[in-house]
Amino acid sequence: MKKFFYDATKKNADIYWCLNNAIKCIIATKTSSSIGRIVIISPVKSTCALVSDYLLSHGYGNTHGAYQLLGDTTNIVLESQRTYYNFRTDAVIYFLLDSKEIFSIEENHSFAVEFAITDNNNISLWYGTWGAHEMISNTTAQLLMPPSKVQSACDQITGACNITHTITFHPSDEELVKRILRTLVKFENPPVKTEEIFAYTIRECGWTLGLSNKLVQWLENLNTGKAIKGGKITATKMKEMYAKW
Repeated sequence: MKKFFYDATKKNADIYWCLNNAIKCIIATKTSSSIGRIVIISPVKSTCALVSDYLLSHGYGNTHGAYQLLGDTTNIVLESQRTYYNFRTDAVIYFLLDSKEIFSIEENHSFAVEFAITDNNNISLWYGTWGAHEMISNTTAQLLMPPSKVQSACDQITGACNITHTITFHPSDEELVKRILRTLVKFENPPVKTEEIFAYTIRECGWTLGLSNKLVQWLENLNTGKAIKGGKITATKMKEMYAKW
């Protein structure tokens, strides 16, 4: 597993204590993990400045913008979401980002290792999607997984539609997707959980973030009784489709 997180609300931990421990964990394993550098990604530049102040006051040196822990040669760099430039061997620490922000960074990148640090920002969708390991309580997050019928429905969409390198469904694919969602909402009880179907399509089906978000948007509308345009299907066809999953 290469995804970890610190939840600073557990045992009233300090977010900078969590940050320092994440750095040390990465340094301790870097020789076996092909890690080139550690990148701390913050929401905005002003947060980067706070992280810099912390590192400098706790024994980290700064040479031309690269920080190093005394006695170690690992380069640690600070970036915001807007300025981050990826290298495949990066170990990244998401510092006070929420799930949506983390998924956006992950969309087109792969990493040697990932840590997320949170206090009051919600990353439950991220750690539930990947089953990340929580370091303070030493527990693994429960993997978000929809019921088997919902999995089969998502697999059908994946097999039938173009889900590669696209942020929106083709109009003909969209009709199928909406018919499937209408069928799930009709027969699944309790209603389909949007976070579970999002996690499954991202993790197991390889969908783009745009497609998974679009699916969730339509599903939320149907779950709350709001109308969506298109995807009309008869009750008989719904029953037939659901029986095949």
